Amino acid sequence: MFCTDSIFARYLLNFTFIKDIRKFNRAIKNLKLNTRITNSNSSEAIHSYFWQDKLFFFLCFLRYQSLNKFFSETHFKGILISDENSPQQKVFQYAARKNGVKTFGFQHGNIHNLHPSYMYGMYKSKPLLPDITFVWGTYFTDLLIQEGGYKHYQLRASGRVVPTTRIIEPLKLPHTSKRKILYASQPQRDQELRTILMQDILRSVKQNEELCELVIRPHPRETDDAFFRTAADNVGFHNFTIDRSGKLHQHLEWCDALVVAFSTVGTEFIQYYKPMYVLDYLHQDLINWIEEGVGIRIGKQEDLTKELSKSNPKINYKVYQNFIRKYYITGNHVLENIQRSIEEKEDFQIKVADLRA
Repeated sequence: MFCTDSIFARYLLNFTFIKDIRKFNRAIKNLKLNTRITNSNSSEAIHSYFWQDKLFFFLCFLRYQSLNKFFSETHFKGILISDENSPQQKVFQYAARKNGVKTFGFQHGNIHNLHPSYMYGMYKSKPLLPDITFVWGTYFTDLLIQEGGYKHYQLRASGRVVPTTRIIEPLKLPHTSKRKILYASQPQRDQELRTILMQDILRSVKQNEELCELVIRPHPRETDDAFFRTAADNVGFHNFTIDRSGKLHQHLEWCDALVVAFSTVGTEFIQYYKPMYVLDYLHQDLINWIEEGVGIRIGKQEDLTKELSKSNPKINYKVYQNFIRKYYITGNHVLENIQRSIEEKEDFQIKVADLRA
């Protein structure tokens, strides 16, 4: 494993970036002179977004140049990347491809047909994709072929890393006779919907305060409690806990039920065979949890209030097991399977870049 930040730092210390800055500025000026804006809201929005975030694209360009220099001076034959289609990692792929280095991606979260980092089927010109993307199971290979714009030879169903033990230190959280409800929150593009969901959860727990208690597990990118506190102020309910210190599997062991929208935590939770309330206000069922019978649809606040007033519903273990078999392969040798698959394609040693399985 190697750190791209240290590669970038070495690049800056060589001062070759000064020449690259000039190259970038010339290209930007030419782009601006030759860009044609049509009279459409989408065209104007893209144009506005690009120029407002010029600094971000500038840093991506410098990062690309640093990685290009790095690969030209080393002898790597392949790299394995997590979150491979994010902007930060995409420059990795382009630099590697330019220098004849093969790239391999590893599914790091749920994939659905609205996922902006995987759905390229409608693109006239797709971005550079990894030579092979390793996914959790055959459901995802089929989805990416049918709707994502991937070719069959670009995909392998390798499995998903699942903890082999649950012997873990207890959480420092309430242990009462109440139902323990965990909300796995996450950033969302629709900020209004994100706020509505949070407030509806608090209202539902407030109305069932004698029966259940709530712990919120924020997404790692949700570093500020202000969002949660503001929602609590609006609802007039503060009797909940925000816990960032506990490990995911501690939280999943602790809770009696999970509330989730489309976070990967939901997929992690299925192996615990407990009720999962899916916030599906837009009736999209992005990960098919509801259709497959492993999630209970929550279409409005009243649905969640009603569900929380019940005792724990019974779980159909067979349905859960069928979901696991269909959507992801489990086992202790996923990384070894990936290594073997790569070596079968071509005999070389793989390097791991930012793999967070």
